[in-house]
Amino acid sequence: NTLNKISDILYNQTSNILLIQDYNDTDICTLKKNIRSIQDMRMKEKWLELLIKHDRGVPDLLEKSWIHFIYGYNNDEILSINELELQELLKNIIQNLTREDLNLYNGLVGLGLVLIRLSENSNLEWQ
Repeated sequence: NTLNKISDILYNQTSNILLIQDYNDTDICTLKKNIRSIQDMRMKEKWLELLIKHDRGVPDLLEKSWIHFIYGYNNDEILSINELELQELLKNIIQNLTREDLNLYNGLVGLGLVLIRLSENSNLEWQ
């Protein structure tokens, strides 16, 4: 009974956080991993419906890359990178380079690290 009450509170708080969009893609990635580990199918479906209701869409390449580097984007999903998209992204960033463009989170460092890791592991799928 206590476990159900805690679960309900957690669900309601998570729903509120998703509603006011007070989260980032790392939070969503972590939440998805935790939802996948739920054994009770009814509870799992309830949590999945919550995610679907508040889905912001697919993150851009820079967001995907650092999340993939740290957490593995969507678990076992292979990060697919379009060479033309990558070239255009780098060209635009380099032309107006700022300090923020060099950080791990949503920057070139995160993208560079994930490209190195994926090329070593051959998990990188070029389009």
